[in-house]
Amino acid sequence: MHATGKDAAAFSRTLGRDWRSFRRRLARCRRKLGRERVHQARSAGRRLEGSLALAAAVWRRGELPARQKDVLDRLAELGGLRDLQLERQYLRSLSGGTSDCRRLRRALRRREHQMRRRVRRELDRRRLDRNPPRAGRLPAGAFRRVRAELGRSRRRALALFPRSRRLPGDLHAARIALKRYLALTAAAAPCRWRLPADSRRVLEARASALGKIHDYDQFLRRLPRWERKGWIGASAGTRLRTKLGRRRQQALKQLFRREAPARALAALGAELRG
Repeated sequence: MHATGKDAAAFSRTLGRDWRSFRRRLARCRRKLGRERVHQARSAGRRLEGSLALAAAVWRRGELPARQKDVLDRLAELGGLRDLQLERQYLRSLSGGTSDCRRLRRALRRREHQMRRRVRRELDRRRLDRNPPRAGRLPAGAFRRVRAELGRSRRRALALFPRSRRLPGDLHAARIALKRYLALTAAAAPCRWRLPADSRRVLEARASALGKIHDYDQFLRRLPRWERKGWIGASAGTRLRTKLGRRRQQALKQLFRREAPARALAALGAELRG
């Protein structure tokens, strides 16, 4: 399959669309850093990072890695705030407003306000360029480079994906590898390579389950520190561990329900349709 002018135009439109979408989401976050807005900005940023990664593989220009780093820096800034917002959300749903978690709720609220100010200051200070990177004519061998980049991403996701109830040591790395592969396949669609829709749905469900388990484990790891600081009592810590443990088991069932690992691995091995 050879690249055509239509392929180059489609790729350029996708890159421009993802760039403008991320800039709009960041502008909304500068006005108000609500949990939903932060989530939408991070989703748009992951899509854009996938487009930039493919563009860097195809054109190999000096400006593209720098643009990619700008996007990753903003995703990291928003990621810390998103973690705090999730902790507050879990605490509200798990504690039910009980008085023995009041100090922890105040401490997390204070930290979130501090984080919001810092993130808003960074977003105001370092704004993305208005114009997206220019994607010119597709060079010879463009499709070969696209497939090579997709292959590297798929192999990493396969290596980290859990094949049994024994989870990988770094759930975050496994989830990020899977989400990156999904972002790259979405960015590759203009180049006439598409992941089958049913395979995409299976992988998105597995990525969601991995994300929940990772977030629950982070919350559980922080409980001892909060207890040492006196922000929650021992009985409150036990109650939170029990309730969150049940949620974690539900997420594990979603990840490892009958034939789920086999279906996910088959989806990762699915050939892209061109």
